[in-house]
Amino acid sequence: MIPKECKMPDLSKLERLQGALTLRVVFTQADAKVGRKAALFRRVFIRLMDKSIAEYQEARTAINSQVQESKRPPKEMQETGRIIYMFSFSDHMENCINSVRRLLRLLEKINSDKDAPTIPKDKKRCLFSQGKRLIDLRNTFEH
Repeated sequence: MIPKECKMPDLSKLERLQGALTLRVVFTQADAKVGRKAALFRRVFIRLMDKSIAEYQEARTAINSQVQESKRPPKEMQETGRIIYMFSFSDHMENCINSVRRLLRLLEKINSDKDAPTIPKDKKRCLFSQGKRLIDLRNTFEH
């Protein structure tokens, strides 16, 4: 099915965290207060957050490109051909979903690490209940 409009919210205003964390760790020793494993978990978590958002934005760009492609004049499409951006959308969305799944696994590890900062129970409950739906979706695609 070719979309007629993009209903994906724009996340481009979200701050990328990896660069800021790297600077903080190098110049302020931000990891000194947590265990080695917890510090590693935090770095991987932030990298995967940035990756998930970037993949989501790429998927959104593909949807918008597909919508614009369908608005091209038929004569132009006959002369130059059509581009199907939905293949790119599928690839980026799959990467996004897989990255979020990895984030959820990492949260479980962080939650079980006694040296890691604790996650408030209400936030943890919300994350894991919402995450279950995503895991089910991901498993449908993967298996």
